[in-house]
Amino acid sequence: MATASRPGQARMHAKSRRVDIFSHLPDEVALRILCRLSIKDLTCFGCVSKRCRQLYLLSPLLHFDEFPKANTLTCGKRLKLLNCLDRYLVHRGDNKIMKFSVCWARHRLPADEATQCFCDEYYRIMTWIHNAVRCKVQVLDLEISMFEDMAFPSCVFPCESLVHLSLDMKCRIEVPSTFFSNLQYLDLSKVNIVDEGFFKWISCSCKVIKELNLHQVYGPKNVTIESWSLESFSLECHKLIDICHLNISGEKLEEIFIDWEFATPNDKSLSIFAPNLEKFYWFGNFVCNPSLGNPGCLKEVGIFLDPEADDYKYVFDDVYTSSEVNFLNLNEETIKASGFVMGHWSMQNLAFIKQLKEVTIELSHGSNGVEFAMYMLAHAQNLEKMVIIHLPKQYVRRKIKKSKNISKAKIVFKERNRDLV
Repeated sequence: MATASRPGQARMHAKSRRVDIFSHLPDEVALRILCRLSIKDLTCFGCVSKRCRQLYLLSPLLHFDEFPKANTLTCGKRLKLLNCLDRYLVHRGDNKIMKFSVCWARHRLPADEATQCFCDEYYRIMTWIHNAVRCKVQVLDLEISMFEDMAFPSCVFPCESLVHLSLDMKCRIEVPSTFFSNLQYLDLSKVNIVDEGFFKWISCSCKVIKELNLHQVYGPKNVTIESWSLESFSLECHKLIDICHLNISGEKLEEIFIDWEFATPNDKSLSIFAPNLEKFYWFGNFVCNPSLGNPGCLKEVGIFLDPEADDYKYVFDDVYTSSEVNFLNLNEETIKASGFVMGHWSMQNLAFIKQLKEVTIELSHGSNGVEFAMYMLAHAQNLEKMVIIHLPKQYVRRKIKKSKNISKAKIVFKERNRDLV
């Protein structure tokens, strides 16, 4: 009988050893492992033992996303999932949360289904956010595609522990009442900013903010940011968003990315003061007489004009006066708008051309881009690489390679997809 029981005993001892190995790990090591688990896997882990359950309730990183489709198809299944997540947060108590991310999509009922959704998801998710704030969350990442014109919880911005906020959802944001914020990173997408005073709050109250990204932000006509700590700024807005005036000022600004589209430039203005700017990219339409503040530290520039725009030449006065530019990216419309003629540019004797190390040119149907490429190969003495993106069946290689004899730069040809033209 003893012999017969040995296999069973061996399995029990092996199982106990596996549990003991994990149970005796230091908390910080065990929690670092748990940070990699989804909420589903974390819940399964919590059922293994009493020790695992303790660690399960202490996990500092919570990811409420990547739920199986089978758990979200019907209202009943979604309610079951919501109840499970609610219970977890209740059992968790006030244990600190370092990062809380939620990715939640609207429950779309079949078109032939007459009943309305009764999941009450808005209340549940807002409760989760309040819970995260109470647990001193540091990083809050919300991607929610279910609400429209709902007020974003006012408790988030005053949260002293919060340093990183990424918000991708249609909601209303009011001007926070707090006078100080520890936010270092703020990313807003699809939100409706009720009052332009929100940007003044960023300028005055966010004393340590380093990165600000505004993507398809509705509401304000004027965006004014004046920050002594900001290092990176990006704005992306399409023609349906009526931003008229953009004013960005920052001593520490190193990167600016603008993708700004509009129907007419008549009521638009752009003003940038960033004396230490190193990287500048501009897509979409140009405003008339933009002020770029003569950034003397520019190292990387990318300008991609909309073919419909009609007045751009003034922008180049600031960009081309910088002798530090090493990387230049232009499309043919930009080259044409700058009034490029081989003889004209030769007369300018622009200092930055001699410093260029890499140039990218996107060609269209004109000849300005080809001539510009040849000019760069002839005059950019330190050029190491040139990338030419051309249309299908646009035979430019032979013509450009004629200039290869006077340049040691590597030339790379890439064919552009017709859908991108």
